[in-house]
Amino acid sequence: PLGSDTHSITKMAVRMEFSEKVPPKPGHEERMQGRIPLSLKVSAVLVSFILLTLVISGFFGLKRAKHALYLAKLKSVETVLVHFVNTIRIPLLGDDTLSLAILNNEMTKGGNFLYVTILDSKGIIKIHSDSSGKGTAFRPSGVPAGAGEKGQVKLSTLVLEGVRALDFSMPVTFKEKTLG
Repeated sequence: PLGSDTHSITKMAVRMEFSEKVPPKPGHEERMQGRIPLSLKVSAVLVSFILLTLVISGFFGLKRAKHALYLAKLKSVETVLVHFVNTIRIPLLGDDTLSLAILNNEMTKGGNFLYVTILDSKGIIKIHSDSSGKGTAFRPSGVPAGAGEKGQVKLSTLVLEGVRALDFSMPVTFKEKTLG
């Protein structure tokens, strides 16, 4: 019976050893409260990477869209200018000042154009949206900032009263004769 008691005591000691909790080290809970779980850190890095990618692609996409809008605006103004030149050929040929003034007023009415000027073949202003310059030689009213040419349409950039503006010009021809 003595050997059996020793055996049961050993079992008891082993059971007690596993069932007891190890007391936490001092300051352990304070350290654990300040730690951020690894899954949260990985999620934050992924979200930051995705947001950075979106911002960069959005910036370049916006720049590209702005350029496409600029080109579309140039194309539409060029189309309007070609139509305007085709419309004023006959009144300019017949020196019909009233028809030219009406067409000029229609062009400036929408507010898309700062000024519209119709010159004769010598460069003298026949019709201008500001009537004070009529009959004088045409001089651009802004500071030239660049120029280009696309077909018959001449494009120059001017600075008018601190605002950048595009100046489109196109010769008016009728049967290979320049009218203005």
